[in-house]
Amino acid sequence: MDFEEWILIAYFGLLLGAGLLGLLRRYDDRRSEQKLVEEFSTNIVIGRRSGSLRTHKDIEKLYDGICSNQRALDRFCDLNKHLVQAHAKIVQKDKKILGDDIKDDEAKSLAEFTASAIDSLQYELRFKELPEIERNLLTDAASFADKNDAISVKSKLSELATAIKTRDEELRRSEQLKMIGFILAALGFFATLVFGLT
Repeated sequence: MDFEEWILIAYFGLLLGAGLLGLLRRYDDRRSEQKLVEEFSTNIVIGRRSGSLRTHKDIEKLYDGICSNQRALDRFCDLNKHLVQAHAKIVQKDKKILGDDIKDDEAKSLAEFTASAIDSLQYELRFKELPEIERNLLTDAASFADKNDAISVKSKLSELATAIKTRDEELRRSEQLKMIGFILAALGFFATLVFGLT
């Protein structure tokens, strides 16, 4: 075998190794997420039984204690996903989570508590992915709507309309600049071809 064949074999070996490492990492991530959901679910049951978990904010604090190294938006989305999975385990009366001595009324109370926490969390998550200005305006408008303050809601919606118009104008300006840049690049390319061939 010559040098080129050895390089080709080494290259395919590296590709195969990288692929296997990726599969192992995904498998390990899946297993660690399952362990996290089990730990989170078990702690919800223990916290509820001891009386230390009363609101969805207590669940958020519990989750922060288990998963402390996440960005705010990821944390909320993962908390929501893991809380839904914990709720499913509680509704299915998973003995590993609830234990053998769980009574039906206690399991029902836990399921209602986690369902209420999911609803509260999803209410908070509804504007999380929006840009800060729009998110703040919609949050303010929603809180004024909850208080039946129609004048303040109209004011916030008017501010929101202005913010959306401003963002739309910026987007259009950016698209125009991109188009001009593309045209100039195409002209430069063709000029290079023409002058390069002559």
